[in-house]
Amino acid sequence: MEVGLLVTISALVVALVEITCESSLIICTDEQRVWADLNTLKVSLDLYQRSTGDYPTAAQGFQALVSEPEAKPNGWRKMFEAVPNDPWGNPYVYERPGKKHPDSYDVWSAGRDGQRGTSDDIWLN
Repeated sequence: MEVGLLVTISALVVALVEITCESSLIICTDEQRVWADLNTLKVSLDLYQRSTGDYPTAAQGFQALVSEPEAKPNGWRKMFEAVPNDPWGNPYVYERPGKKHPDSYDVWSAGRDGQRGTSDDIWLN
């Protein structure tokens, strides 16, 4: 039941982000959109971990939120129809273990220039 509730909350967060950033009444900057997407991905990864007992491997990446991994973890649930890209058309980065969070994972965007390791990278704390 707890996982079902968390999935429902995650879906509501995703919907709120979509409504907020795509509403004609509210205009989000690209950076605000990235923060919203990164937080949505984090919630989804944490739900994945609660459902299956572990985070996706580096090789599985965000695709584990879209389609069931070959290892077929118990409790797996589809969280996205497709993995979103950042506002500049680049894939978000998932690293496990993370550079900033070696005990878990890092989620970030390579920023406007699309180059990893530059000053415009946007990291989720």
